Amino acid sequence: MKGGVLEVLLVNAEGIRHTNLVGSPTYYVVVQCGNQVHRSKVSSVKDEKVWWNEKFRFEYPLSDWKKLTHVTFRIMDLEFLTDGGFVGKTM
Repeated sequence: MKGGVLEVLLVNAEGIRHTNLVGSPTYYVVVQCGNQVHRSKVSSVKDEKVWWNEKFRFEYPLSDWKKLTHVTFRIMDLEFLTDGGFVGKTM
């Protein structure tokens, strides 16, 4: 089966308003392309930027490439004792 590979490099985010009352915020990103979803590691915060430096790989057969129109990034805040405070989304 012939196909293709899309590699996405998630580097950093700027301008995220920190809402944590105690401690540093920790974020992760849910990256989706078509029906494949990847979750990033938890971020590190340095100099007002949120850093991940993580690569994701999406592999699809050639027949699926025409259906793929975008990649979605959802930034989530890893709240104390919960998983998934929505922060923002981009396509």
